[in-house]
Amino acid sequence: MIILARNNAGADSDVVARAITGAGFPVLRVPELYHLPEDSPLWTRLAALPAPLVYVTGLHARPAAWLLRRHGITATVVSRREVAGDAGALAAIRAVHPVSAASCETLEGETVARWYPVIDRDRCGDCHHCLQFCLFGVYALDADGRVTVEHPDACKAGCPACSRICPRGAIIFPLCQDPAIAGAPGREMSPDAAARRMFYARTGRPCPVCGRTEAGVGGDNCPECGRATGAPVETDELDALIAALDALPGRRP
Repeated sequence: MIILARNNAGADSDVVARAITGAGFPVLRVPELYHLPEDSPLWTRLAALPAPLVYVTGLHARPAAWLLRRHGITATVVSRREVAGDAGALAAIRAVHPVSAASCETLEGETVARWYPVIDRDRCGDCHHCLQFCLFGVYALDADGRVTVEHPDACKAGCPACSRICPRGAIIFPLCQDPAIAGAPGREMSPDAAARRMFYARTGRPCPVCGRTEAGVGGDNCPECGRATGAPVETDELDALIAALDALPGRRP
């Protein structure tokens, strides 16, 4: 089955639908799934479709594939943004889907304009930096301790800040104007120097360049984490006494 996402105008997807059905493929026309609410029954209907599935979308292929997988749907994704028009889409479909009796059905589903992140699990290193960074409660940890987009509609429209600080370029905003953040092929968001320093300061993780977990006294600043590379900070007598008191049995935190 070919799942064809309709664009807002509808005309472009009409042309693509005719080209696909004319070549003998069964087509299921749906709204662009990125804008489908989390509780839409259409998700269940799509998850129950038999393989092979091909999803033809106006999004880039990488975020679209992970969006489907988040809802239990495995499909080959063909991005109309990444192939040469109808002919390119048809060639991509022919490469992965056997021709069968042509048909065309349209499934309606209520959509709303949405903006939220999609996580590329192949790239995510579970550093939890996005969870710590987000001010809107979008992320949470699942039962396995992995970051998940728990409250997508809490995301602030137009804000891709968490994508800019992800050290592995795993967070995608499919509608962003920046191709690297939108998941374009061959493009990857790389945190700038300020974002990298923020990452190490917030997480306390060791720097892969200087090896430090905290700043020293004096010296140059590490270009990766920004920590001073001088001698380690010595714990004075008062600090040691406070630490000893905190370690006493029955001491309240």
